[in-house]
Amino acid sequence: MEAIIAKPYLAQPLEDALLKHPGVLHAKVNPKTGRVLVLYSHEGPRFPVGQLIKDSLDEIVARGVNPASQAVESTALHRVLKMSLAERRLLGLPLLVSGLSFLVRFLEGLFIVNAIKPGGAQPAGDEGATKKRPRSLLYVAGTGLLLNGLDIWLRYHRTRLWQKAGQQAQQELRDKGLGA
Repeated sequence: MEAIIAKPYLAQPLEDALLKHPGVLHAKVNPKTGRVLVLYSHEGPRFPVGQLIKDSLDEIVARGVNPASQAVESTALHRVLKMSLAERRLLGLPLLVSGLSFLVRFLEGLFIVNAIKPGGAQPAGDEGATKKRPRSLLYVAGTGLLLNGLDIWLRYHRTRLWQKAGQQAQQELRDKGLGA
């Protein structure tokens, strides 16, 4: 049935509606393929299964099925992964420090490129222009040490913060009886 393809929120209500019809023993809807399996009793009145599915779908749509109202059936793996992630409030600081660490490494790279080519590109035929004074060795060394020290400090704290978040998540799993 084209009407249910890629609409998993219609699957369970359609199955329920079909099972309410007398004579239907089992109903299974696959929203990925659009197939509907209906097993019915040979005893009793005959009925057109296709028309029953169409009428049930029309009734469900008329009631206004909300895709967000349907509970998503989660797998065991999904539940374990969801429980094993640390709470969002615990991840803010590690993410911030990680971002700062990568920013400092990017700035280090820019500084090195700038230190290697201090004069920049000079336009052709501009020999009379004022030349930039090269940076002193003390300035280059001091800025390099400052950026390198900041990078080391941020990497250390980034590692510690992520370890702490992981340990907290592991402890929560142990408390729930799921971890090793």
